[in-house]
Amino acid sequence: MIKKLIALTLSLVFIFTLASCSDGSGAPASAQGKTTLMIYMVGSDLESNSGAGTDDMIEIQDSGVDLSKNDVIIYTGGSSEWQNDIVDSEKNLILNLSDDGYTVEESLSQSSMGESDTMAYFLNYCAEKHPADHYSLILWNHGNGPLIGYGKDILYENDSLTLTEMKDAMEKSPFSKDNKLDWVGFDACLMASAELACIWEPYANYLVASQEVEPAFGWKYSFLQGLGSSESTALINNITDNYLQSCLEYFQKKDYKDRDTTLACMDLSFASDLSKTVNALFSAASKDVKSGYDALTSRRVNTRALGRASTGSEYDLVDLKDLAENLEGSYPDESKALIDIIDKMVVANSTNAQGLSGMSLYYPFYNKSYYENEWKDTYSGMNVFPDYVKATPHNSGVRIARSDFS
Repeated sequence: MIKKLIALTLSLVFIFTLASCSDGSGAPASAQGKTTLMIYMVGSDLESNSGAGTDDMIEIQDSGVDLSKNDVIIYTGGSSEWQNDIVDSEKNLILNLSDDGYTVEESLSQSSMGESDTMAYFLNYCAEKHPADHYSLILWNHGNGPLIGYGKDILYENDSLTLTEMKDAMEKSPFSKDNKLDWVGFDACLMASAELACIWEPYANYLVASQEVEPAFGWKYSFLQGLGSSESTALINNITDNYLQSCLEYFQKKDYKDRDTTLACMDLSFASDLSKTVNALFSAASKDVKSGYDALTSRRVNTRALGRASTGSEYDLVDLKDLAENLEGSYPDESKALIDIIDKMVVANSTNAQGLSGMSLYYPFYNKSYYENEWKDTYSGMNVFPDYVKATPHNSGVRIARSDFS
């Protein structure tokens, strides 16, 4: 067994209070007081095959985070094997990080990490056992965009948390209204979507996520050394910038070409305006479904897509700002209103790619048959863009050939 985890001062005190980005007025929000960082780590094949979870825990330990100001609590499960001597693959564990390393604070019977009750239990446990002035949450594992969701518990048939299940978990937690999370971060692929932002708005001030796929090593946690001493805006920029830099260095070392990378932070106080402007744009576009379908289709095809080259799959995710810009000639007022909101909402966006704004949207096209046969109720049930659901991409009646989806 690799003893990486023994002294793992999982400085994942990642709770660098993303609320620090701003308070909606443009000024950095205060991050004073005790913070509790909650990490929901679904180990899956990333841990069992390569020890990616353990590696990140070590990286966090070595970041120099100040544990005197923060509690770092990790919930583990979802993997057949952990590459360390602390995590038990036959249990779900709650780990507490101290200067002496990890301690198992609670050992639980195995349960799927793709169930909302499992996530809700962890959130309530942290609120009760680790009271703080600030809370933040990191969701670590695979990501598959707004339709499939986050996580892959390989012990339970790859069970994941859908956006509706995430919402259910948060509704069962104390984190909402005047007690929102400072921020929620997805160290996972393809989760920087407009749908996710709207789902999380009632429960967190900020969302940190990637539009594109992430390498297995994920985020660069060296930014944690500034936790509690740097302003939130600086910490956020460190998260996104450090991640981009580490990816570029890795790609250069491996001689990988054309690997698009992005990590963005969204101010969720603009989510309601985002919903209104998305609905308004597609409500206008829906009037031209019959007469202008070819033009609309052409603009969709020419919009920047995500998760294609690296996965070989069609997730039907497009960059929302690029889509709005492509529609601006036909719907200038509605498109400009949406573009303005995206520019305000995305407060940090580190990327080496052209045409990526930091925010994606699910737009059924290449895998439209999946939407028509399997996902229509799921998407409608999110209830984030009701007019968009009624509009062109979802109800055009045109069937596109289905491609492989993994």
